[in-house]
Amino acid sequence: MNSLRTNYIKSGGDINDAKKQYFLYKNILETSKIEAENHYLSVKNNSLICRKKLSDWLHETSPIIWEKILKNDGVLTADTLQYCFQNDFVKSKLNVFNSRLVEDDINIVGINGNLIRFSIQNTDYVYPLIFTIRCDVFMKQIGCYCLTNPKYRFNKSDLTDVVIEQSPTNFYAMCNRLFSPLQKIGLGIHINEYTKDVYYVRLPK
Repeated sequence: MNSLRTNYIKSGGDINDAKKQYFLYKNILETSKIEAENHYLSVKNNSLICRKKLSDWLHETSPIIWEKILKNDGVLTADTLQYCFQNDFVKSKLNVFNSRLVEDDINIVGINGNLIRFSIQNTDYVYPLIFTIRCDVFMKQIGCYCLTNPKYRFNKSDLTDVVIEQSPTNFYAMCNRLFSPLQKIGLGIHINEYTKDVYYVRLPK
């Protein structure tokens, strides 16, 4: 509309024709605004709608996936969610992922960069054992189904490519895990309280 005004001032012409075009463009703008508002109202409560922050990230990192979501009215599917591993998006869905775990001894404790952190604690691991899985791996194998299929559930055996964090707590959890099987073959574990060096020791008969 601004271009229409500028062209009229520069080149002159029929003012009635310019007004006619003005009202035509104004009507198109108002109609488009109403359509956009109606579309927003119809999808704003959809948990699978692609929000702006994720959309901007996908547009930059995965233009083909962004285009696919665009053609689907901005709604995410299991196929497109496989590529939605932007940190803030994954973080916002952790509660959903946790609710789909079927085992009580494991849960998601947070996210660190591009890693999801899990904690496991049971009779084998008296101390909580923390391990991680990359967001992209998790979303491709598990996350995309958690968000699109209400009946989907997963357990420890479904988690692949996990890495145990290197920490003193994890170390003691792993040592504790070995105490029982080692005792059966006459061995124990000794941790030097000063140097923290760890040794196998033969138990007295």
